[in-house]
Amino acid sequence: MENQQRLGKGKKLALGALLIWTMIIAGSLFWGVHQSNQHALDLAHKEAIALFNKDQGFRLWGTKHGGVYVPISERTQPSPYLDHVEERDITTPSGKKLTLMNPAFMVRQLMEDYDDLYGIKGKITGKVVIRPGNKPDDWEENALDKLEEGAEEVLEMTDIDGTPYLRLMRPMFMKEGCLKCHGGLGIEVGELRGGVNVSVPIAPYLKVSSDAKLTLWISHLLIWGLGIGGIGLGARQVSGHILEVRKLNEALEQRVDERTKEIQHQLVERERAEILAREQGNRLRNILNSAADGIITCDDNLEIESFNAAAENIFNFKSQELVGKHISLLFPSDKTIVTGEDLLNKFQVDSHDHRGKGAETIALRQNGELFPIYVGISTVELGERKIITAIVRDLTLAKKAEETLLEAIAQAETANQAKSEFLSRMSHELRTPLNGVLGFAQLLDHNPREELTQSQKKYVDHILLAGDHLLTLINEVLDLAKIESGKLTLNISPFRPANAVQESLSMAKSMAEGHKIELIDCISECEDVGFLNADEARFRQILINLISNGIKYNKENGVVKMTCAPIEGDSDFYRFLVTDTGHGIPEDKYEFLFEPFNRLGQEGTKKDGTGIGLTITKMLVELMGGRIGVTSKVGEGSTFWVDLPIFKIDET
Repeated sequence: MENQQRLGKGKKLALGALLIWTMIIAGSLFWGVHQSNQHALDLAHKEAIALFNKDQGFRLWGTKHGGVYVPISERTQPSPYLDHVEERDITTPSGKKLTLMNPAFMVRQLMEDYDDLYGIKGKITGKVVIRPGNKPDDWEENALDKLEEGAEEVLEMTDIDGTPYLRLMRPMFMKEGCLKCHGGLGIEVGELRGGVNVSVPIAPYLKVSSDAKLTLWISHLLIWGLGIGGIGLGARQVSGHILEVRKLNEALEQRVDERTKEIQHQLVERERAEILAREQGNRLRNILNSAADGIITCDDNLEIESFNAAAENIFNFKSQELVGKHISLLFPSDKTIVTGEDLLNKFQVDSHDHRGKGAETIALRQNGELFPIYVGISTVELGERKIITAIVRDLTLAKKAEETLLEAIAQAETANQAKSEFLSRMSHELRTPLNGVLGFAQLLDHNPREELTQSQKKYVDHILLAGDHLLTLINEVLDLAKIESGKLTLNISPFRPANAVQESLSMAKSMAEGHKIELIDCISECEDVGFLNADEARFRQILINLISNGIKYNKENGVVKMTCAPIEGDSDFYRFLVTDTGHGIPEDKYEFLFEPFNRLGQEGTKKDGTGIGLTITKMLVELMGGRIGVTSKVGEGSTFWVDLPIFKIDET
């Protein structure tokens, strides 16, 4: 009876163990299958996000650059949706035809290639589209509705043409760079423009998940069978429980031995980690001490924790003298810094990137000397502790250098003023005797009573030519001196430019004929300008300078053309252009073009010129509130343009 009771109790224990073991295996199997399915979806989701981010990065790049030009091909034809873009199609100097691809066009081709290569589909869509092919399907319509309601993304597994796909849609907002091609949609910058849809084939992931689930089933069935066998074996060996206890004790002792060895191994590893940490700490201290800038760290209460060698040299303190003391000891002039929060607020430390704006302040050396210093603050959180780091730089030498530089600038300005006054006085003194020389030379040249011999007339012509050149130089130097000294008076008033332009061309006509240059008048547009707000006499001087340069530095039988035109998108200025067919100006010489006495290599030629005409022209234009510039191509010619303000009646 006692044996039967024991047998019955053993069977109950065996059945209970069987039930518990089956539940454990079933729960593990269910959890493994669930995780396998979820893992497959997560992988597909991550791939969809990666493709979305790639497309967005590619689109952003294209938007920043306004699209790209590519060769026209059978696949890539000029987009009819870019007809409004002025330079949609261009031709390279070699004759190759290119067309503009906007970001949407580029991304669409990229998505088509991905579909052909990998079966991954992508589409840009919205409630309002330009291209019919971008019209949303039913799923995309529902996804766009959810995005309009504020959803950050829409993710769903569905079929496309009978094939299962994981479909992801994220919102796309109107940006400034999109207005060039999509401004006509009526969507403001920052508003929801539509969505980007990425569809990833889910079959490969489901296949991997199915294989994993099969493995789970097989492994769990094997483990369950082994467990059942073990439980049966245990039930049959109840009678030998003493032997089993002994075996368990032996196993426990073995486990204790293994655990002891494991603990010993952990202790060895911990000791190695401590040694490594000490080495890393020493390496970090060496790096900090080798830094050129002072580095100070303190806790949230502003008590100093470390002070590198550069900081010791700056403040003349030893680190052991300051560790544990308040950082305000180094900045006594700023009484507002009491707590760590005060310091972070003063230097505007951002709570996200933990860096603040650097600033200058006054610090104190150990000997009591106050000196200027630059301080940059940053923070780092180590667990619950906040470490504040101050990067400091001594500005004493920099401030002295700045003062020396300001003194040098002031001296240079004084010398420049004295030079301008000297040039102004000398120009007046030189012009009086020069006018006398020119006057007597003209009397000799035009004296009907005593005609000059051929050789005498040649000498007189040389005198007149050199005198005119010298007089021009003196007049331009006088103008330059007046401008630099601030003594040039301008008569700024409204006037119509057409007459001044016509007079300038008339004055340059004889010079053009002498150089065999054709002077073309294209200024009929100037009659529609209205009034300029500038100095009319100086305006004529500017035009004559530019036209004269176009004539002097032109090719034989060349052309000089005078035009004027409104400036697109700028109703406050009007543009005047002088174009020649000369040798052109290399782009690397543009910056020297308006320097005084710099003739860009023309000094050794027979072409007359002073080298300061363009300098005066630029100064006059800027004094009248205008702008001047040049475009040129070597071998084809140059165009100088001047923008002057248009007179407008104040309606207020």
